[in-house]
Amino acid sequence: MSSSRPYSRRALIQTLGAGGLSLAGSALLSACSGSAPAATTPAASSSQAAPTAVKAAPTTAAAPTKAAAAATTAPAAATAAPAATTAPASKASAKLVYLSNTSGNMQKMYAPVIDKFQAANPGITVDAQYSGATAAEAQTKLLLEISGGTPPDVYWIHSYTNAGISALSIPQDLTSYVKADSSINLDNYYTAAIKDFQYQGKQNAMPRETTSTILIYNKDIFQKGGVSFPTATWKWADYLDAVQKLTAGTGPNKTWGAAGWIQVGYIYYALIRVWQEGGDIVDANRTKYTLDQPPGVTAFSWIDDLVQKGYHPSSAQGAANDPATLFSTGKVAMIPTFSVYSFFANAKFDWDIQHLPHDDKQVTRNASAGHAMTAAGTQKDAAWKLVSYFSGQEAMQSFFDFGLPVTFKTVSEEALKNNAGKPPANIKIGLDALSYARPEPVVGDWIGIHQAVAGALEGDYGPEKKAVQATLTGIADQVNQLIAAKPKAG
Repeated sequence: MSSSRPYSRRALIQTLGAGGLSLAGSALLSACSGSAPAATTPAASSSQAAPTAVKAAPTTAAAPTKAAAAATTAPAAATAAPAATTAPASKASAKLVYLSNTSGNMQKMYAPVIDKFQAANPGITVDAQYSGATAAEAQTKLLLEISGGTPPDVYWIHSYTNAGISALSIPQDLTSYVKADSSINLDNYYTAAIKDFQYQGKQNAMPRETTSTILIYNKDIFQKGGVSFPTATWKWADYLDAVQKLTAGTGPNKTWGAAGWIQVGYIYYALIRVWQEGGDIVDANRTKYTLDQPPGVTAFSWIDDLVQKGYHPSSAQGAANDPATLFSTGKVAMIPTFSVYSFFANAKFDWDIQHLPHDDKQVTRNASAGHAMTAAGTQKDAAWKLVSYFSGQEAMQSFFDFGLPVTFKTVSEEALKNNAGKPPANIKIGLDALSYARPEPVVGDWIGIHQAVAGALEGDYGPEKKAVQATLTGIADQVNQLIAAKPKAG
């Protein structure tokens, strides 16, 4: 990729929303991260712009995927098997509508991919439509088209909106299609990304890209402070000891030992601490708010303690700029971050990444974006061909070359060979973390849930110093309503 990117950081932050897995150090965009959006409108967003890029080594592309294997019945319902395809593709006639979002110049990324698909499937044409800069806006457009009686055949989906869409029975269950398609092997994809689009036992989308969450640290600050670099065996006590030693100075010259656990409009980094304490936002059935139980209170009290003791900035002290921006000032020793590193490419200091600390339970977060089919679509056989192609090695290589941290292992892992001499030196950690990463338990109005919790906690981190337990309990009714909510077209 050239150093001239079609993405602005603002646009990319508004694309997907939940986490990042940059494979080429200073180059790749996030797939699913939610780097802090504007405080008033948290957007489930994906990628960050990369000022420079490092392509993967040339990879032999897989042949265009074949049609789903013959089945006995046509897929009239979401759980039906794919229809048999006996006639050559050239004799078929189908016009598919693919609905994607607009951020990051998706039109430019998809155009060559769709051209190759149509060349390999001359009986199928694809009308690609682009609407919505955020996951929420893309969801609204999808619902409007469905309510208007013109559902797209295939659509882009983010893990933050998948549950709400699935609760309305909009996506086609892809389980039988995946099983019948010999070109699809789920072992070729990161398991965490596949799980991001599972809902009540159904595979409702195929992932395009995903990201893990790891620790990024300023090596210069560590060296100046005489503190050893983080290791994969760090416990939280080791982290806290380093934070205390590395916090120094006052005012604009202050160096913070830690930052990033507070996000405007989101709590997904803090949620990892809740998971490690054995808790979650919702119960196992995803029907009841549980963040006010001991694990949640312990995790957020830990963050509050960092702030109140002066080791971590409050929103008013800079966290509102988002963790990545704050870290790039060179005044922060460590932040949690999704595994996309393009925003740090021009840092004026030496930095690297490491696994997040853990005590008894190693777990981190991932988030993804992908492609789904509508259950209401009338050309499911052709639609699956498109989803299958988007999920194959040839298309994934093209998505990667454009800057996405794709879920196809062969393409992603090939990039590691090209990162020698470029930060982060330990880039493989971002991929390794996917082995113990887990998706968020997305349900209801998930973006609204994040916003409600993050907004309420501002009073704890600020000068008001409200009690964490009271704050988390005080929003229980509000969050339970959001858990039960279903998306609407308007």
